[in-house]
Amino acid sequence: MKKIFLVSLLLSTLSLTSCTYIHFLSSSSSSIEPSTSMKPSAIVDSTYENLVKNTVYYESAIPTSTKENKYLVLPVWFTDSENLVKSGETQDSILAKLNTSFKGSQEETGWNSVKTYYETLSKGKKTFDITVANWYECGRHSSEVAGDQNDDDIANNTESIISYAIDNYFNTNPEEDRKAYDSDGDGYLDAVAVVYAIQNYKSEFDFPRYYHERSSTSYTNLWAYVYWFQDPARQNVNYPGVNAYLWASYDFSNVSKKNPSDYPVKVDAHAYIHETGHLFGLDDYYDTTGSDRPAGSFSMQDFNVGSHDPFSVISLGWGDIYVPTENETITLKPFQSSNQVILLSNKYENSIFDEYLLLELYTPDGLNELDSSYSYEGHYPQGPKASGIRLWHVDARLAYKLGRGYDYNYSVSQITNKIDTQYYYNVLCRNNTYVSGQADDYFSPLKNYYNFRYYRLLDLIRAGDYLDLRDKSVLDSIDLFKAGDRFDMSIYSHSFVERGKLNSGKALGWSFVVDAINDEGATITVKKS
Repeated sequence: MKKIFLVSLLLSTLSLTSCTYIHFLSSSSSSIEPSTSMKPSAIVDSTYENLVKNTVYYESAIPTSTKENKYLVLPVWFTDSENLVKSGETQDSILAKLNTSFKGSQEETGWNSVKTYYETLSKGKKTFDITVANWYECGRHSSEVAGDQNDDDIANNTESIISYAIDNYFNTNPEEDRKAYDSDGDGYLDAVAVVYAIQNYKSEFDFPRYYHERSSTSYTNLWAYVYWFQDPARQNVNYPGVNAYLWASYDFSNVSKKNPSDYPVKVDAHAYIHETGHLFGLDDYYDTTGSDRPAGSFSMQDFNVGSHDPFSVISLGWGDIYVPTENETITLKPFQSSNQVILLSNKYENSIFDEYLLLELYTPDGLNELDSSYSYEGHYPQGPKASGIRLWHVDARLAYKLGRGYDYNYSVSQITNKIDTQYYYNVLCRNNTYVSGQADDYFSPLKNYYNFRYYRLLDLIRAGDYLDLRDKSVLDSIDLFKAGDRFDMSIYSHSFVERGKLNSGKALGWSFVVDAINDEGATITVKKS
């Protein structure tokens, strides 16, 4: 199983008016047809929380069914950390930066902390009570974790340190109720971040020389990623154990000198915000092969900049979703202020984990403002400064099987849009990585089927790009649908693998025209076709 990483510095170097409609704030199971089994099925709401709890893997995620979660941040100091942090930095100075980057105010960070970002994104539906512990001096040399993150010994050492750090915190803070860190009572700690006092491996620090290794030695474990212990024995409602964890360098809290001179950020939280998205269960949306930029490289889980994309927001239960049922003229408010989207589907069945189009009114404000005003670290994608409709093709259908495990012996008959907690387990059918002719490298249960390697979880449909020639480009203002622009599947047939049809082979059955866009919103006419 893959680890979910912070996106690399360069993609090429990677080894994220009145109308009639169905309107809801989060998914519901009311209209889903019951199972044909003699026993009643247990269809649950289509959120990432429920998907992760019912995944074929033994995973956990930050629950969105509870408003507040306690989030534990554990700084770890190695016996030689003083040699591995930047000159002039101390335990006190680093701890202060971690407190600010995880739970500081917008004024203190100059932008957002993990806490303020997700409270803003969710429109107050999610709040964090974040504890940044004092240093855990693990008594171990950094060489135990300085290596390839896929090396078994390195991985085991890392998870051993994480386990000891968690137990040490609760043992030395007996006033803390461990169960309070499990808000949904699933037997796992909701959110754990372990931040190590070593610069990240892409810094200027000379790791090969320090460890007396050849320059080709890999130090990818000294990066930022989310992974899971995947050990059911740790699940205990009376003594919650760790499953999902965030592992990252303290160095990500430092503001890069590569940023513009007038960059307003004082303490950086971009990396921790991106990785916290994975703790919620979200996937990466960048193409790890560097073949193209399916999601446009401007969203938090794509290139760790800007706001989250609308699919991520609605799959966490924080969206305001409009599903037209007939020809209508709709006024769509800016996504940054409303979390509103229009969902176009050929047959909507109250599930986010399905195939459909999403219309979002993109604006360069809110959580997009900083990264549409500045190029993060001088070379990250910068968001458009114009407003317009950003159109997404979502194919978040699920594969299912009766038991848990890592084999991928699925068939196309095992595709569903339902999370049934009684009869089977689920996994997303696809991700955003394109691998031509290399099925084994494509992380999908349906990787061996014709065309499935070309399908994307989240794909940007760019305005006026009728031949799909801009798929390798960063999101630009020309990609946004403006007043007068029209979408029809026949016109944009080359933007779909099945040439004018959805990945399912079915017709979408909708077209739309953007009538007008102003500061209040966009007026869009949708028509059945």
